[in-house]
Amino acid sequence: MTVIPLVLLGIMVVAAGAHAITSTRRVKAVLAKAPARKHLPRVIGTLVLTIQFSELLKVIEHVSITHVVGALLLLAVMLATRAGTEGELIS
Repeated sequence: MTVIPLVLLGIMVVAAGAHAITSTRRVKAVLAKAPARKHLPRVIGTLVLTIQFSELLKVIEHVSITHVVGALLLLAVMLATRAGTEGELIS
């Protein structure tokens, strides 16, 4: 029962920290540039993976070959059906 309030408190701390960081002039100047905004989703994804690394290790311990093959097939289907890949599939 104490996990939910701790998770909510953690989310509030992260949100407050993110707001404090983005409100500085230097970060606003960097984020105003187009290349910096292009990499922002990748940075956020990397941050999430870094935070969840211990949980990922727990999941990896229970993975079998079937899971890996299924995940690779789903990844191939996702990449093949992505918009803008029509020319890559023909050549």
